Amino acid sequence: MPKFRNIPLRKGKKLYPNVLDDDSIVGPESSTGSIFTGSAMSSKVQTPKFSSKNLLLRRNDEYSVDASEEESVDSVKPVKHNSKVQTETKFAREEDSIGFSVDSYGLPVMKMGRVRQRGAMIGGLPVDDSHTEKQTAKESQEYDLEKGSEYPPAPPKSLWQQRSDEVMPVQSQHRRDSGTSKPPRKVSAVWIIMGVTTILVIGAVVAVAIAVFGGDNSNESKQVPVVLTQRQERLKEIVTTVSGATIIEDQSTPQGKATNWLLFDDQLWLIPGQGTSDERVIQRYALAVFFFATGESAALREGGWLSGDECAAKPWTGLNCYPNEHLVRSLAIDRKNLKGTIPDEIGHLTKMQNFIIKNNEGITGSIPKTIGNLKDLRQIGIYFCNLEGSIPEEVFAATKLEYINFQNNSLAGNLPTKIGELKSLHTLVLNTNKIEGQVPLDTMAGSSLKFLGLSENALTGSIGEVVGKLSSLEYLHLERNKFEGTLPSSLGSITTLKSLSLDHNKFSGGLPTSLQSLEQLEYFSAQSNSLEGPIPEIVGSMKALKTINLDSNAFTGSVPDLTSLVDLQHLLLSRNSLKGPIPSAVTQLKTLETVFLSSNDFTGSIPEFSGTYQIRGLYLSDNKLSGTIAQSICTLTSLEAIFLDENQLEGGIPDCIGNLSKLQQLHLFNNKLSGDIPVDAMTALHELDSLGLESNSGLQGDIPEEFCEKSSTPIEIWADCGGGASAAVSCPCCSVCCPSDECT
Repeated sequence: MPKFRNIPLRKGKKLYPNVLDDDSIVGPESSTGSIFTGSAMSSKVQTPKFSSKNLLLRRNDEYSVDASEEESVDSVKPVKHNSKVQTETKFAREEDSIGFSVDSYGLPVMKMGRVRQRGAMIGGLPVDDSHTEKQTAKESQEYDLEKGSEYPPAPPKSLWQQRSDEVMPVQSQHRRDSGTSKPPRKVSAVWIIMGVTTILVIGAVVAVAIAVFGGDNSNESKQVPVVLTQRQERLKEIVTTVSGATIIEDQSTPQGKATNWLLFDDQLWLIPGQGTSDERVIQRYALAVFFFATGESAALREGGWLSGDECAAKPWTGLNCYPNEHLVRSLAIDRKNLKGTIPDEIGHLTKMQNFIIKNNEGITGSIPKTIGNLKDLRQIGIYFCNLEGSIPEEVFAATKLEYINFQNNSLAGNLPTKIGELKSLHTLVLNTNKIEGQVPLDTMAGSSLKFLGLSENALTGSIGEVVGKLSSLEYLHLERNKFEGTLPSSLGSITTLKSLSLDHNKFSGGLPTSLQSLEQLEYFSAQSNSLEGPIPEIVGSMKALKTINLDSNAFTGSVPDLTSLVDLQHLLLSRNSLKGPIPSAVTQLKTLETVFLSSNDFTGSIPEFSGTYQIRGLYLSDNKLSGTIAQSICTLTSLEAIFLDENQLEGGIPDCIGNLSKLQQLHLFNNKLSGDIPVDAMTALHELDSLGLESNSGLQGDIPEEFCEKSSTPIEIWADCGGGASAAVSCPCCSVCCPSDECT
């Protein structure tokens, strides 16, 4: 687990970033901390989850077809994900303290980061990477693509082996036991000498013959040409039409290796024209080229590749074939340590409908243009690899495409305008690449797109009113680009929207009132932009909202009435200029799990939480709150983090604090608290690992060594125990005793 250096307190409104001592923050992934993978769309939006087990979490937006089983584009099932396989190691972003991962179909899932940052703790977006999914195929033709074919059993011993291993020892034993065998003859030394001499003479004669008749008079070695049979000649003619004569003659190329295997080593011994079509020969050759071009993966070889029938009852791992046709329908390879490039020959699997290569970081090079030859292709996903170059326009010649996923590569260039020609396309995921320029939304107008994921690229320009013509959209993710301008009112025309993410761009102006028409919107996030003005009252009428994140903007005024948001789970309004009291309606939302209102200008007291019991994170740091910490806070038994630092709170720490058995972080510093520290009550907090009490000159008491040793989890404690007349707390086990240089 990464450790955090001690960070000085924030002065005024300045925010200090999280600083790590090591570089290893691995999400529970991936998607994802987990690597989040998904496929196509889901009619059911999953509820964001809350986790406190990572200091910082990393997001990985993955919307994928599962490679372990072929994805049916007609299905709408969510995809599970094994978070431990993906192990995407990335840094948590400095400004982040709350994680939003993404569920199977794009709805960001909120995960509460474990924050150690000193000073006001505010809402952010650490990222959670963790990861694998497994989807059940709906169509009867879909088989398990992961298991592959087994090795054939060992061949039986030949008759000779059986006789030498079994019969002969028995016969010899019988002769010895019968007593009728003759004693062995003694061999004369003369006979031995004569035999050896004869062998030497014959060997010399053979050597002379080779030297005289077998040598090359030109002293230059010549390779004896291989004479091909009629069958082999025909096979060679067929593969030559695919790759060309020159490249297949070069035995160092994947094409040359595949040709050599097909002619001499293929166990099927295909005979073109006699029950074997040219199409079948080309398919087997193309698969062999793919095998050699991607590093001759041991995992593929163990899965039956280049051994037996590729479309047997248990086909080669990753393959799915049409029943009774011996033609490949799907090729899906997940985490098989492929290394190399995807060859052009893949475009000769002409009946293929689904082509998925994911989580193979050794895959480099570009997207083959020959993909466009696959006229039956419905799904293509090459993601979490290292592809480069631009997306070739030729790909979009496969006009039946419904699903495209090239996320998490290094693709660059502009988005081809031909994307708009794919009238059946419902999912386009290009997250985390280097794509630039403007999005050709005008060519996509009227398309069937349901999921548009363009996050983490270098896209520019405004999204414009034309975005409203994408009337089928359910998920629109544009975060972490360079978009600018105001939010178009036409967003309200996309009434099917369930998730809208606009984080970390340069959007300005206010929120359009047309958003109130988005009655199905469950996730709305526009953090880290330049949005301003009051938060409109219409937000309170978007009744399906489960997450609203407007963190790090320039909103002013008070919080609108949110009483109608009965499903709201995550409220993030930190780092704005909101003022007034915290609305009591917040305490009436029984589904609320996280409240991030830090770094604003809220006044008044902490509201009484009498009816809300699901809250796990209460972040009210860096405001102007006054009054005392009421006993009612102890009714929130699910609390894992309390951040009330940098306010004007008075009174003591409630003795009931020990009831919060799940509490891990308690930050109360920079207030006006007084009285004795309830050490006995805090001893019951077995999960506590961060306690900030400093800069409360009225607090006093002894924190014994035993308190720090109450659990196996190291506790970081900051207190006013720096010595001198100002020391009001005795704490031999504190991490930092204030005043000190670390407290400035």
